[in-house]
Amino acid sequence: MTDMSVWQQSQPPVTGVAAVGFDSEALVATLGRSTVLAQCSRQELARLIPFFRHRELQPGEALCLAGQPAGDMWLVLQGTLRLKRADESLLEISHGFVGEEAALGIGSYLADIVAIGPATVAALAKDAVPPVLLGQNARAEAFGRSLISAFAPTRFDPAPVAAAPDRLPPVLALWKALGWIAAVVAPLLLLQLVADSGLRWEQRQLAAVLVSTGALWIFGAVPPYVAGLLVVLVCVTLGIVPASVVLSGYASNGFFLALSIFSLGTVLVESGVINRIFLLLMKHCPRSAFWHDVAALFSGFVLTPLVASSRDRVRVLAPLAVESAETLGYHGGSRDRTRLLLATFMGLSLFSPVFLTGGALNLMLYGSLPEQVQDAIPALRWVVAALAATVVMLGTFFAAYALVFRHASPPREPRTTIDAQLTLLGPVRPTEWLAVGGVLLFLGAVATVSAHKVDHRLVALTIVCGYLVLGQLGRTHLNLHIDWSTLMLLGTVIGLISTIVYVDLHGVIAAQLPWLSHTMANNPRLFVAMLAGVVLLGELWIPFAGTLIAVIAVPLGMFNGMNPWVIVFVILLM
Repeated sequence: MTDMSVWQQSQPPVTGVAAVGFDSEALVATLGRSTVLAQCSRQELARLIPFFRHRELQPGEALCLAGQPAGDMWLVLQGTLRLKRADESLLEISHGFVGEEAALGIGSYLADIVAIGPATVAALAKDAVPPVLLGQNARAEAFGRSLISAFAPTRFDPAPVAAAPDRLPPVLALWKALGWIAAVVAPLLLLQLVADSGLRWEQRQLAAVLVSTGALWIFGAVPPYVAGLLVVLVCVTLGIVPASVVLSGYASNGFFLALSIFSLGTVLVESGVINRIFLLLMKHCPRSAFWHDVAALFSGFVLTPLVASSRDRVRVLAPLAVESAETLGYHGGSRDRTRLLLATFMGLSLFSPVFLTGGALNLMLYGSLPEQVQDAIPALRWVVAALAATVVMLGTFFAAYALVFRHASPPREPRTTIDAQLTLLGPVRPTEWLAVGGVLLFLGAVATVSAHKVDHRLVALTIVCGYLVLGQLGRTHLNLHIDWSTLMLLGTVIGLISTIVYVDLHGVIAAQLPWLSHTMANNPRLFVAMLAGVVLLGELWIPFAGTLIAVIAVPLGMFNGMNPWVIVFVILLM
């Protein structure tokens, strides 16, 4: 599921209404000529349009006064403004921005800004300023404000800077310390208990390693991928299994499928084609609150199998949903705005389990399955097998939607604003065509695998290699936009399951828990219910609890003749 905190962080707390009453051509032309916005991409400029607010000024009317809180900056569309500083110096501005103090983090305006004659400006709240214009270096920001303070005739208080905490909260520090203590004590106790159990040396050592790293994982003493690497390190150092076994995950088909899907998603997100398609969908959607909500839900649904990283899906679609709310006239905090954002969020998160490529955890657990099971359940068959769950989730969502959101205000006509955004985006670029072409090729290969018999994993890797050759996927994309920590965890989990099977530790566990083996073999429905409950409880406080449970549950399922895909799917649903 998509992390709700990530979703909240991706939404700018914007105030104001969409740009209505503007001459859209003049606004687009002015934005395109702005030197201040030269660092912004076409996508970022297009995203600004719904947040501009139209304002007409009469001769002599003040836009702001020195010392007032700096909340907006203004783009001059027509007319001339006069800036008057505290030292009585004057400056006339007929194009570009004024009130940039709002974007620089300065708490108040440094000059009076008054219209000389009739003037038209477009107001932009500081919360809607593109991230590229905001300082990424705290030291550079501090030096910049210090320089402005030295030369500005009006004194101002520097913006407060939140200092990063140097220490962990006491409760969290204690919890992690308990994890380290358990990681040392628990394996020693286990080795003492199984000393005379008849287990082979490698079985005893692997069990101790699993208990130790499991304690670090559960208590959050180290990130999950670090815990996985510790297992690899100890197994290779002690010679518990050959290195080729414990490292087999990094040479597996599942690992390369995950790498390929992450790369495809990165190309799709960074190309900007998602922005364009979403705008076109909202433009041609029937003018109804219900259909706009369905379009938002559908956008998340379609994006889920194409972009495996939930953070990337939120990063690209959450701002678009907020912009659409502004365009449709849904004010901040309104019921209509909440309804649209909820529909988008549900589309992004609700249907992740029903697609093989719907999330990082999906790819991780798919990679943990035996090769013959992976071959038996390709991407399309996964969707078919999960069809019943999809129908139930859709039905539940629309039933709740009809019950909670019965009355909706009619949305504002969005075409004028969207047309201006599409104008700023310009014609479709080659990078967008390549991104769409790669996705269509992959989906077509998956849909027709029975005809051409080419493995979908090989198709995905081939497309990624093509992107690398054409420069569509560069070093920056690989370094910054690929979730390497998840890939590292995936490789170690696959290798760990192979290690458990190699030393027959799953057989030992099954012999020690005969009631569980009996339940799996003779009452699978009860086992599914038990598994769902354990996963649900585990996810409340253990990161990647489903992965940790799968490390034991998948080998046990294989040992007791239960289809391990069922175990994986139940974990994902929870």
